[in-house]
Amino acid sequence: MKLIIFFLFFILLNFIYIDSIGDDWRFSSPMSFESVVSPVPKNRILQWVDTSTIINMTNPVDQKYVSQIVGINIPTNTSYLNNAELINFFSNKSSATFLGQFNCKTNMPTCIEYKFSETMNDFCMIVASVDGFDRVTLHGMDTTAGYANQIGPVIKPIHWIDVKNGSFSSTNPECGKIFKTERPEYTTLGCFDKICDNPNFAILKPNVTIDYLKICFESFSDSEYFFYSFSKCVNIGSEITRPPLSIAFSVSGVAFLDKDYDGIYNPHIDSPLPGVNVFLTTSGGQPVRTKYGFMAPTKTNEKGFYIFSNIARGAYRVKFKFEPQYSPTTKEKSDYDDYSTSKISATFSTDVFIVSNTAAGVRMTTDSDDESITTDRVLPGINGGVISSDSEEMTITLSSSDSIDGSSSENNGASSGENGDFINRKKKSILIEK
Repeated sequence: MKLIIFFLFFILLNFIYIDSIGDDWRFSSPMSFESVVSPVPKNRILQWVDTSTIINMTNPVDQKYVSQIVGINIPTNTSYLNNAELINFFSNKSSATFLGQFNCKTNMPTCIEYKFSETMNDFCMIVASVDGFDRVTLHGMDTTAGYANQIGPVIKPIHWIDVKNGSFSSTNPECGKIFKTERPEYTTLGCFDKICDNPNFAILKPNVTIDYLKICFESFSDSEYFFYSFSKCVNIGSEITRPPLSIAFSVSGVAFLDKDYDGIYNPHIDSPLPGVNVFLTTSGGQPVRTKYGFMAPTKTNEKGFYIFSNIARGAYRVKFKFEPQYSPTTKEKSDYDDYSTSKISATFSTDVFIVSNTAAGVRMTTDSDDESITTDRVLPGINGGVISSDSEEMTITLSSSDSIDGSSSENNGASSGENGDFINRKKKSILIEK
């Protein structure tokens, strides 16, 4: 009995659950595997998008079975994948670009080797959908590492720093975490949950520079797979010149009647709409929890302005509730650095946006901001622009010598009725009195 207890204790000492580091990380240039599909040729060359790095991708020469892989894109900001940390790894793009690797228990472990054209100190990788039937092994090194007075290269041992972890969906129950077991030559990843509908993920970074990586996969069921991808990364917490991380943010915007139909709020032309109900939700559309309960909706003031304060870092949506006569204006591109555009779609809701120190559109609060903004950082410009379905009527009196040509270019696309009494343009009815 004592031997069994000692054996279990020894096992527990040799694996570590991957826990997130509290610091903020900046990710950029996620790798694209869209063009990758089995079988991998002897030398498959990949260009790391937006970088100068070239990757040589091969099967190990002594491997009996060909590695079965395929590049896949998984849409983000969906009920399946809405975790803010995961979306951040892929630079808030509309798709997460993974490489899927497959295997079955009748095969030996299959591996893919990656040789990078340069030694990297800003390399991060994400491993996802690892369950109890999987064993993933990472063999990484810097082949250029050596020391003076040594004959031949001396390989630095690589350990993997735990950057972030979680599950694809923040709104569904989480699955078991990925754990790692480190050896001098390699690191093994696994999980105790056999099956899970909400895939787990772990973001890892080598503790030293790297220019070679071998990823091996062993399955213990008839058919298994896992995902992985690469990205450039930097720990913002290590930047000494960085201002302290904000723990609370504000989100603000304007509800407005878009009189010139351009999707852009111009206070000299458009009309602010007071009394509009505005809701802050999670990326999945659920109420936002706070330490006091749930975030209450707010209303726009006489200037059409609203604000949500003391918001934690994360992924959110804003939804407006307008009167029935209003419909969304033409939506401009959701550029969160442009604070004048309408951000709502046909459902009166915005796309998912990220609130963090480094997220698009988030800036330091200034003296010109509304005095109700009390946090040091704010994401402004989350606006809701609408047009009215109610017709407007204007009367024009013509002399007997005036005429109207409905086909004239001067009418700017206007059309006249059979007897020339009405011109309809942009939902305005113009009544002509003779």
